[in-house]
Amino acid sequence: MDPIVRLRQMLQDYGEGTSIFKELLQNADDAGANKGPALYAYNNAVLTEGDLQSISRIGDSIKRSESNKTGRFGVGFNATYQITDAPSFCSGKHCVYLDPHGLYLPHLSALNPGKMIDFVAAKPSLLQQFPDQFQPFCAFGCDMRTEFPGTLFRLPLRTAGLAIKSRISQQVYDPARVKRMLDAVASEAVTMMLFLRNVETLQILDWREGQQGPCLHFTSSLAGVTPQLRAQRHLFSQASKVPARHALVAARIPAGSDAGVSGVVEGQAFCFLPLPARTGLPLHINAFFELSSNRRDVWYAPDLIESSKLRSDWNISLLEDVVAPCYCQLLVNASQLLGPSAAFHALWPSSSQTMPWACITSNVYQALRDCPVVWTSALGGRWLRPSEAIYADQSSQGNTALLAASVALARIPMSMQQQ
Repeated sequence: MDPIVRLRQMLQDYGEGTSIFKELLQNADDAGANKGPALYAYNNAVLTEGDLQSISRIGDSIKRSESNKTGRFGVGFNATYQITDAPSFCSGKHCVYLDPHGLYLPHLSALNPGKMIDFVAAKPSLLQQFPDQFQPFCAFGCDMRTEFPGTLFRLPLRTAGLAIKSRISQQVYDPARVKRMLDAVASEAVTMMLFLRNVETLQILDWREGQQGPCLHFTSSLAGVTPQLRAQRHLFSQASKVPARHALVAARIPAGSDAGVSGVVEGQAFCFLPLPARTGLPLHINAFFELSSNRRDVWYAPDLIESSKLRSDWNISLLEDVVAPCYCQLLVNASQLLGPSAAFHALWPSSSQTMPWACITSNVYQALRDCPVVWTSALGGRWLRPSEAIYADQSSQGNTALLAASVALARIPMSMQQQ
């Protein structure tokens, strides 16, 4: 297939918004990290040879077969064509220019839509020979003479004049539009980094014409990143290098003076990066889900067959056999942190989810039958298994007498009793 046709189809599937920035963040996490207005993305990791090959492909990412990479879904870097027709980047000793149209670089073809240059080996330096082409990369410590210990992407914006000629997209991106997109990224920054394994800080800088350097516009960092927390974030990376796969479940657990606050979040699905999918649960779920190629949906449908059904079954198995037991253990731990409070009860699943998330609720309640998660004030107060408790009518006048008689009377929200 013509690479431009392939790119155009992928961009139609991928949609607009902050997706491009998530892909650049993904490349930073996986790495272990034209004149006119442009968008830059910098991280402090050098791309591997496999990364260089993967980025140069269109819709056929090498990362598909690497379970320890965030970007396994074949779109990845190609999402940058949403705003540009000629992305380029510098990493290590290489400078790469991509030009699917073949308009800006000589001797290109559909099979070879770009050039990779070893700028360190060039004598005299490329910066001396072609200052207009390579000066834009002289930023963030890159001097285009010595090996650069990082990766710097440069995405020249698709102007109105370029959009007229573009076969990839006719969407025009001016600085004002990109600023609106970056503002949206700022609002999602904390969520974006929540389950990444390497990225700890996200900054947005504004470098205007005539300025010596960029000005900080926004920054977001993970607070209190201790060596222990850093090691825990890398556990997923280490586990991913063996065939077994794991899922993590996280919820905001208020404690101390915050313990009276419910702390309920609008549950979102993650596959390292946040997905648009809402779970209907009061917590976020991060797992190695099988996703649609545009990374927007967890792969699921009840009427799939063959390999498509296998991918859907994998997701259901993750939710039932891994996520549900983790959720159950989370509730057991939360009972000790929060006590029999509204904050604790707010963490329990309700029955309002749609598939595939609904399968979690039934499995969680089934697993909780043998867990001490129901509180009774009898005998000085203790946690019981659900089957051991007698559930009180909230308005019953005899509850006090029953408790005084050491009857294991418990009060839980009606929605939990109905499960």
